[in-house]
Amino acid sequence: MIRNLLDPRSEVLTGRLQGVIDIERVSDPKRRALEARTDDFFASTFVSGEIRQLVVGLHRRLNSTDAETGLFLAEGHKGEGKSHVLLVALHLVNQFEKLQDWLKKNNLTFTPPEGTRVIWRKFTDFPLESLWGVIAEELKIAFPKDIPPNINEFRSAIGDKKLVLIFDELESGIRAIPNPALQQQNLNFLQMLSEEANRAGSNIALVASIYDGGLEPGLTLKRVARVELRFQNTTDRRKILFHRLFAKSPLDPSPEIDAIIQSHLNTWRRFGVSIPPDYADDFRSSFPFLPEVLEVVLERIRTLRGGFQGTRGALGFLAALVRARCDVAHLISLADASILDLEMRSWLADLDPAQNLLTCAEANLRELRNNPFADQIASAVLLASLAPSPKEQGIMEDELSRQIVGPESEYNSFRLSLTNFIKYGSFFHERSGSLYFDTKENAHSKVNLRSLSIQDDEAWERVASWWANDILRDSDLVVFSEPASTQQLVEARAYSDIRLVAASRRLSTTDIRQFYFGLKRRNTVILIEPRDEKVNLRANDSLLAYAKRWMAADNLSRTAADSTRSAEFSRIGAEERRYAIDYLKKTNFAYVQILRYGATDADCEFQRENLPTAASREQIVQHIGRNLYPPAFVQEHIADRIATFLGRKVGQVESDYQNTPSFPILTSHSVFLEAISTLVEQGTVIGLRHPAGDVCGRRPALSSDQIADAIIAEPFQVISGGPTPSRPQPTLPFPSGDSSVGGAGAGNSGEFPNPRPTPAPDTDVETHSTGFLPTRQQVRQEIARVLEENNGKTVLRVRLALTFDQRQLDVISLPSFLRGTLTGNAAFAGEEAIDFAGPLTKAQVEEMVERLPDYTPGACRVTLYLQTQAEVARG
Repeated sequence: MIRNLLDPRSEVLTGRLQGVIDIERVSDPKRRALEARTDDFFASTFVSGEIRQLVVGLHRRLNSTDAETGLFLAEGHKGEGKSHVLLVALHLVNQFEKLQDWLKKNNLTFTPPEGTRVIWRKFTDFPLESLWGVIAEELKIAFPKDIPPNINEFRSAIGDKKLVLIFDELESGIRAIPNPALQQQNLNFLQMLSEEANRAGSNIALVASIYDGGLEPGLTLKRVARVELRFQNTTDRRKILFHRLFAKSPLDPSPEIDAIIQSHLNTWRRFGVSIPPDYADDFRSSFPFLPEVLEVVLERIRTLRGGFQGTRGALGFLAALVRARCDVAHLISLADASILDLEMRSWLADLDPAQNLLTCAEANLRELRNNPFADQIASAVLLASLAPSPKEQGIMEDELSRQIVGPESEYNSFRLSLTNFIKYGSFFHERSGSLYFDTKENAHSKVNLRSLSIQDDEAWERVASWWANDILRDSDLVVFSEPASTQQLVEARAYSDIRLVAASRRLSTTDIRQFYFGLKRRNTVILIEPRDEKVNLRANDSLLAYAKRWMAADNLSRTAADSTRSAEFSRIGAEERRYAIDYLKKTNFAYVQILRYGATDADCEFQRENLPTAASREQIVQHIGRNLYPPAFVQEHIADRIATFLGRKVGQVESDYQNTPSFPILTSHSVFLEAISTLVEQGTVIGLRHPAGDVCGRRPALSSDQIADAIIAEPFQVISGGPTPSRPQPTLPFPSGDSSVGGAGAGNSGEFPNPRPTPAPDTDVETHSTGFLPTRQQVRQEIARVLEENNGKTVLRVRLALTFDQRQLDVISLPSFLRGTLTGNAAFAGEEAIDFAGPLTKAQVEEMVERLPDYTPGACRVTLYLQTQAEVARG
């Protein structure tokens, strides 16, 4: 540890390190002050370039009769070391015999002539009336009070003995003279002294300190040759600090220090942390501090307005770091200036007097304190932010890594924590790789942080709401959770024709079976789920994060202090909502079709039917009604089971379809009514009996409620007040037909001979259907097969059922009876049914198929009604 390696001085460890040198305390009678203890003072003094210049130059001036420089001008800001240099000169003159060992140790020589006197004054403690008065008082001679002595009077007064004048805070003394004339007299006298100090045979030397050589009395003093003590050597400042902090010099050769440095360098290389070319040498010359620490303390803070006071302030700050870390660390980094440490915080407050940035950093640290390395990240970035360089506002990522990551560190944990600071720290900013704190709040980070307090269940409710309202557009949507609770929610919904249930994941056979078991009107439920077995929207972190950030932004927008911040949060919320909806739209879904349903999983068979992307409820229902359960299919399904429906009411049969899984789903009530009405109209499948009138062989004229109450019967001949009139058959050159597209009907014509009369409805008729086929080629092949197998039978009727999947087209290409006067591009989808009465020949039927429209994408089914041999014979 640092204590063992470098032996920090006792005053550093006890917190009594005296950074401020006050020359006035040299006369402390109890010798409590460092300034009054000569040995201790010089033991803590590093021989810098300025001190060496002072000792050598002062010795030469006092011991030479030649023209030597006798003005020593210490210039610099507070805390730079001016008073320290002046105190060295004072002790050297007064106690040079006692300091011979110190001088010899540092290869210096100083022996003033016998009888050398010294006059010193600190002008902030003793206001100045006149410099000549100060000298006269100390030498006990008389000079006129209001008039300075001339050079001859002054030389006569001091005689042949050497005199060293030490004036500390001279600038303050001169400026404090209220009388301009008296002030000018003092400047004139000061110029006389400085010129005399440089003359051959001079008996005086002048050591003075000022803040700024561009102002008086600096301007006056700089008119003559001088030894300038400017304290600008960075290397010296570093050595001075090391000397004051440690009994053992960190710069001395040390295998242990070299091993520590190499260990850290290897660690950084292993983790891919960038290391500048000369960094290893800088590291060694700054040990136990990382180079970034001394750069910030000695260079960046030095250029700040305010901040630490020169070397004095840097010394105090570094001493506090050493005191805090010497027993637990091998080196000290920016991360060790912990804002959680009260002493460190007070030092940092010197750099941020209003404590605005400090408060912001503390707020983010409180919020992210559970992250590993949170204190180190916040502290290092804050110190770099308080003392930015001209090139960057804070600290680069690799620099920060070097401040925190050591051989024993978990690098991945550090990276994760840093990512969290960037993502969640509302005052923590990143720009072009530079990390810094700023009082300007990062709205995105604040939203991210607030979102952490929102639970997954709350977020999922919001996602489900967007799913229902913005995509499916179904306010009654039920989102599947588990079978029993989902069933309860479905039962609680209004009994519409179709109820939509959406699952966030692929459901197992057991889930689906249990959901449908005992569900009322269960065949009115459309269950959809993701196509991909790997998709689970409820557990999708990205989707939940979008919702959480939206909820956080919404809350922050409503509580923001001003409209600008509120608008910013609202904009962020809108973005997150859009991301979530886009994610849902890109998720492909499938309809779970029931092929078989039973009491066990083995008795069940389910098939997935892909749905259009981002389809709404209406589009899903249309897709299922068009592709799986078109009206013609429902009609055929009823016809195939007509024996089980005889003697029952139509409404009861509809209820069977609504409750029986594996039956076609009735996408609307009108689909079922149309199927029943068409079968009744055919006159060969069923008839309806109702008190309002029995009907068979024609379209029922009953109301919807009357049809529901009517009883299904076998086909019959209606005799009620005379024969039931049949619809007149048009005499056309092509077999007559009725067509409908989306509920509209229109006639079709051809070029075939006039047909023979259609047989009566009670004749024996066979029905053959192709099923819905996607291409005309398949339809042609299937019709050819049916006609070949039934060769010799008369085709009494042909029914063409076509479905047109949605497509983009110019509306003007549609017949006018469909489009009216509409024009423009639009999405079109529809169904068409065309009936042609016969009899028709095989060639006529085949030509009819050849002339089918291009319905792709879509499907076509052809139904042939054939007269049996018995009927042919009767004819």
